[in-house]
Amino acid sequence: MMKKLRFFLSTLIIVLLIFSVTPVTFAEENFRYSVTNGEAVITRFGEGLKGEYAIPETVNGIPVTAIGDNAFSYHHTEITTLNIPKTVKLLGDIYSPFQGISTLEKITVDEENEFFVSDENGVLYTKDRKQLLHFPQNSPITDYAVPDGTKMFLTGAFNGVKNLRNITLPSSVTDVGGNDFYTGFFNCKGLEKIIVSKENSAYSSDDNGVLYSKDKSIIYYYPSANIQKTFVIPDSVTTCCVGAFNYSMYIENVDMNNLKSIPNDVFVRCPELCGVRVSEKTK
Repeated sequence: MMKKLRFFLSTLIIVLLIFSVTPVTFAEENFRYSVTNGEAVITRFGEGLKGEYAIPETVNGIPVTAIGDNAFSYHHTEITTLNIPKTVKLLGDIYSPFQGISTLEKITVDEENEFFVSDENGVLYTKDRKQLLHFPQNSPITDYAVPDGTKMFLTGAFNGVKNLRNITLPSSVTDVGGNDFYTGFFNCKGLEKIIVSKENSAYSSDDNGVLYSKDKSIIYYYPSANIQKTFVIPDSVTTCCVGAFNYSMYIENVDMNNLKSIPNDVFVRCPELCGVRVSEKTK
């Protein structure tokens, strides 16, 4: 009898432990959320949200502390201004949860939030402003200077930005937020030029606004709206980043010059591209 009782109690404890750490999913009118350890994580926002939208501080008395990866992605919303409350301390694990909002013009953050802040243009940063997390896709800003002190961009922070024409990178930036699949400025169809501080130790740019490593041995990004029709990669460049020419709207001919190899998906959606010259050095 005692053995059966011990077995029952042990099983009950295990079940209770599992349910105490396993999030349970709930649904509200505008979003879905899960609860873990007394905190709510919004995992998915509903379609049809418009205009200014404030993420709630609490749901059914439970503080909202996190927004999941791609919570707004891959469905239709028309949000123009997004307000982040003081309770939120996590925004996605890898990507910005706001990438899917093509109408987003501005992000605001409650002044009491200890983890995030936005600037006067509605661009989202970590509280210490060392990491740029999200540049709203429909921001009206055409020229933007990243503040000195910012060190890195979250992967995809500038994906799909429509109106940005010129961006200036300070000496402090050492990571522009790319990954193995695309560059940090993927699908910025209006971007004409990247200007890098001469004091930057990681990156450089040329007169055409093309982004390179400091020693110009790597080409990272050719701005999509650069109006040149012909481009010769400099002699010093031996490596090309994946997606470096993606969405280049006007380029017709590219001379790869001294590149050692050409990765896949370098020229995705280049509508005017007619020819690519490859040297004998290229594998």
